[in-house]
Amino acid sequence: NLPLDLDAIEAPSING
Repeated sequence: NLPLDLDAIEAPSING
């Protein structure tokens, strides 16, 4: 998934 805040909502990547 993309390291974006929007993506991190359901799939935490960079932001955890």
